[in-house]
Amino acid sequence: MQGTIASFLCVCVAASTSQAIVFPNYDWPNYLGSRKSVRQVPSEEYEPSDYADKIIFLNKQVQEHQPGGFEHVSALSLQRFSIQLDLAIRQNDAQLQSGNVVFSPLCIASVLALVMLAANGRTKEEVSRVLGLSQVDDDTHFKYGSLLNDFVAENAETELQTFSGKAVFLRQALPVSSRFLELSRRAYNSDIFSLDFANDPVGAQILINKWVADRTNNKIEDLFPEPPLSSTKLILASALYFNGAWLNPFQTEFTKMAPFQVSSTETLQVPTMAREGTVPFARSKILDCSIVGLPYKSNNNSARISMYVVLPNQEGVEHLQVLKHRMLRLPDVLSGLVGATKERSVVLTLPRFKVDAAIPLRPALNALGLTSLFDPSRSDLSGLLASPELGPLHVDEVRHRVTLEVTETGTEASAATAAALSRDGFTPLFKVNRPFLFFIFDHESQLPIFWGSIVRP
Repeated sequence: MQGTIASFLCVCVAASTSQAIVFPNYDWPNYLGSRKSVRQVPSEEYEPSDYADKIIFLNKQVQEHQPGGFEHVSALSLQRFSIQLDLAIRQNDAQLQSGNVVFSPLCIASVLALVMLAANGRTKEEVSRVLGLSQVDDDTHFKYGSLLNDFVAENAETELQTFSGKAVFLRQALPVSSRFLELSRRAYNSDIFSLDFANDPVGAQILINKWVADRTNNKIEDLFPEPPLSSTKLILASALYFNGAWLNPFQTEFTKMAPFQVSSTETLQVPTMAREGTVPFARSKILDCSIVGLPYKSNNNSARISMYVVLPNQEGVEHLQVLKHRMLRLPDVLSGLVGATKERSVVLTLPRFKVDAAIPLRPALNALGLTSLFDPSRSDLSGLLASPELGPLHVDEVRHRVTLEVTETGTEASAATAAALSRDGFTPLFKVNRPFLFFIFDHESQLPIFWGSIVRP
């Protein structure tokens, strides 16, 4: 029998606005070139302490012999999921194979957690495997919900603006399991709505779009440009808005047009920011890359949230793919790379970039092993309904919309001035002039909030 349709969607925003700052009017390419203490140092001349490999493999050995708790293991699983999903998106979408891929692992995991709550049998096994969870029961949902909600709750009173929401939009009079309703509210803090999809799909469209707009600071207002199908019985949604300023912003007067080497045959001229200062920094011979961290500002000037930029040593999308495959060989590679960084005086150049894209997740999730969810004959979402006799339910689509912009000031916030530093010896030049990875990382929970691979800024 043909199953009825459910939709799952997740939206996320990390929007940004530049704010004018008065600095000396330097031409940074000439300025950097004239500094005798600044040069691009060959990899063999870096200090041994710059290399991350020893710490990464030490972390690997510790994890293999001393497994962490639920939160730690779940965070590492979401780190791996980020890399796997990026690879799967590129491999299964011809338009994105040489384009920018940006998404929120936290936002997507929140939707999949609600799917897992509704699922049984093979579908439940597939969802839990994709999320790296095992032996999923009600207690698992409370723990996982707490982990996913922690990022927003802990930053509620800081200069970081974070808004999050999860919602269950149900067809009117649909007999829903009391367990699903209770756990979606208590474990995942979900809003519950009853909508008349059959007779008033336009009204349902307006309400869903308003809910999304309210939780993304009106950055995403048209997730559903058309009304949902009248046969829709369920829509699960997750929305995330992130707003933060760099702890040490880039100097806007240094932003200039500079070449970005997409490949050996393609070069773009892009607005490129520059700053000199102390940042978390490391290099990896094993991964053939280097990494810097850009902390976001909070009330106490701590740096719970940071953006990390991972730069392959060679240009081209193919080297991004190779880097991601290498990263998957290490079980805690994001935490390992972050933990291996050390404060180091660095001259950093980074393209300003903006992404506003809708990513179809169904092909990528299929490739990761989540197949029965989309198959009317195999989908098992019986945990949602009060009675299995009410008919099969399957998922038609998974919508993911991302709006993200990186500028001199950070992410939609006022800027602070960067202190000038005096240094001895050579200062490494971290020049982001080719395709790169980035992730916005919560140091406390070890969760990747946003993830992206940028090919064309």
